[in-house]
Amino acid sequence: MKSTSMSEPILRQVRNNKLLMFFLKLTMSIIILYFVMRNIDWIKTADLLKNANLWLLLACVFLLLVLLYLRALRWQYLAGSFEAKIPFKESFYQNVVSLAFANATPARIGEAIKIKFLKDQSKITYFRAILVAIFEKATDFAILLFCLFLGCVLVFFTGPLSALFLIIFISYCGLLIVSVLLLRPFFKIAFKITKKFKKQIEPFFI
Repeated sequence: MKSTSMSEPILRQVRNNKLLMFFLKLTMSIIILYFVMRNIDWIKTADLLKNANLWLLLACVFLLLVLLYLRALRWQYLAGSFEAKIPFKESFYQNVVSLAFANATPARIGEAIKIKFLKDQSKITYFRAILVAIFEKATDFAILLFCLFLGCVLVFFTGPLSALFLIIFISYCGLLIVSVLLLRPFFKIAFKITKKFKKQIEPFFI
């Protein structure tokens, strides 16, 4: 009886914490939606949607989902390289939420929330989570440089804009995968360094 009576306050506290977290997340979601949508002209948007090509719109949504899928795979792979094992579902969730934060904050600093998510989900230190984010941005930078080169080449492209868009999109998706594979040796080196200096460095990022 004593153990039951002692566990009841603990269970109540856990429920209260979950309820508090729910309302915090709900509040943050409302704030983000406000900042994202506050400057939208809904009448003009409705007119544009009425005149939009439905199949082209659906194709764009599909391509966006493909892009999010590839980014989630990349985040999961990079996290795994630093012994931060997360399921694909969680990786996808972290990418979508951080993208929402990025669009609602200056200079996309809200995207850094992925670091917090990764630390909490995989129980690694902030130091390793930050390293994962740094290497993700390194792959983004490598892709950006290639896209800059591709853009210079495609200046002389005379075909339809839809074909140009498709070329750029396919190139970007392919580079998401290739850049991770090319940078894989650097991931291993960085991980070995963090293991070697773990006792000296990681306590500052717990």
